[in-house]
Amino acid sequence: MPLRWIRLSIALLVLIISAQMMAQGGLQRNIVLRPVYQNWSFDGDSGSVFQDFSEFSMVLSAQVPLNDRFSLSFWGAQAETNGDIADISGLADVQITSHIMVPEMKSVFSLAVNLPSGRTEFTTEQLESSLILGDAAYRLQVPNFGQGLNVAPGFIIAHDVNHQFALGAGATFKYNGAYNPVDFLGEFDPGDEFTVTAGAEYRLNENTSLKGDIIFTAFQADKLADTEIFDAGSKTVFIVDYLQNIGNNTFNVFTRYRSRANSLVLSTNQETQTIPNNFDVFTSYSMKLPRATTLKFLLEGRFYNELETAIANNLSGGNLFGFGIRPSARFGEAFAGYLQAKYYTGSFSDDRSLSGYDIGVGLILYY
Repeated sequence: MPLRWIRLSIALLVLIISAQMMAQGGLQRNIVLRPVYQNWSFDGDSGSVFQDFSEFSMVLSAQVPLNDRFSLSFWGAQAETNGDIADISGLADVQITSHIMVPEMKSVFSLAVNLPSGRTEFTTEQLESSLILGDAAYRLQVPNFGQGLNVAPGFIIAHDVNHQFALGAGATFKYNGAYNPVDFLGEFDPGDEFTVTAGAEYRLNENTSLKGDIIFTAFQADKLADTEIFDAGSKTVFIVDYLQNIGNNTFNVFTRYRSRANSLVLSTNQETQTIPNNFDVFTSYSMKLPRATTLKFLLEGRFYNELETAIANNLSGGNLFGFGIRPSARFGEAFAGYLQAKYYTGSFSDDRSLSGYDIGVGLILYY
């Protein structure tokens, strides 16, 4: 195992053990290790500046309930990229999140902190490649490496209207700290974010529920060397989630529509949409099998509108479909694991055909 992975494991385990020493009970604690290999390829006539790239990543996370009201979670990762983009390897930032539950108020208060422990220094070619990795269409397990110090306090409050219907609302402010990705460019300071959420849940019967959420996020302008360069447009997300228990099996349909307002490139004073609107449908059917095993079938479709102004390597104006399988098993009280494999195929504007696959495992320790 490379030394950097060992360092990541030791750093997170020290945090977990420290929290465990303070634990007083509550929910079951767990540690999860998730190695994943992901590959994406354009066909030979795609016109893209790259034809193929892959990422191998390893995520180590933990849930540590300290008592019935307070819990901590930890997340850290290592990733390596290869292919027709610049090779990048290194640690991602460590993320720590705390939750305080207040049952009498039916609310949860949270504080998420992104520690700038990952890689932030890149060559020009690596910085360009990191923008490709960050495209949400690829859904990489580690889409970016290091950033600045980020702090995000938030809260959620719920209200039961009756035994079938519940409402909820929340808000989060995210402070994004500055960092220096390339020396000669100067310090980059991404804009802060403010998010408000409203949601509802309706239980059709004891086996079926329907949930809906509306999430709105506003962004402040990004700065480079203390100069505002980009003012991102707001983002609105609509979610509908249908869940049905059928005997010992579970059927789920999750739909999401994301809409992005126009952004302003301040250097040219040009206003344009830089991220396409998209509609996603994720379905799954989970079957419980003997000996504490489960088999889940996965199917998805993602649909992207076309940007009026073409942006290099930005996926828009197309569809992407995926299907996969996820067997999982529980081994006694302390261990569980799963294997997941998915295949994707789709086409985008300018007759670009895209295919991809990912395969990964999850190893879970309950303690």
